[in-house]
Amino acid sequence: MKTVSKFCLVAFLLAYGSICHAQTEKGSWLIGGSGSYQHLKNDDVNTKENIFSLSPRAGIFIIKNLAIGLTPSVSWDHQKFENQTNGDYKSSSWTVGPFARYYYNLSSSVSLFAEGSFGYGGNTYKSGGIPSKSHFYTWYAGPGVAFFLSHSVSLDFSAAYMQNKVKGHFGDKTNTLKAQFGFSIYIPKGH
Repeated sequence: MKTVSKFCLVAFLLAYGSICHAQTEKGSWLIGGSGSYQHLKNDDVNTKENIFSLSPRAGIFIIKNLAIGLTPSVSWDHQKFENQTNGDYKSSSWTVGPFARYYYNLSSSVSLFAEGSFGYGGNTYKSGGIPSKSHFYTWYAGPGVAFFLSHSVSLDFSAAYMQNKVKGHFGDKTNTLKAQFGFSIYIPKGH
């Protein structure tokens, strides 16, 4: 029964999607965003970590299939140390910076895209009850796929390589691979 339900859903989405057309023409607007959730567990040092982030975006297509714009983001992180006296680690951070996204249309309802961004941000955190602040630079790049549900809405799935470099303080650099789920709304030129 589950297989039949999945088949019917996929058939409906493909049939419905075949009548849709992406709004990636020059002068159209792209509005949307993505979110991510990560749960990490490290048995070697007995820690658990939860990270949640939101990244809205707004841009304009400067040529067919190429959008540029601005993407601010916020994230929250809570790391729990089991059996240690250091206490928990909690942080919140923000970033803002430009992005570029290029679409390659496979059909009227599915497009691949490549996206990249550079940003500057700040972080406030508390470790063992001691507060601290830092600033950092970040960039990411990666591929994705947009499934157009209608003429002007897509569901977006992407993977990205991301790097953060802390300014001053520790001089730390982190490299991350992450998956994201989001949506986009396409507003045609002149609307």
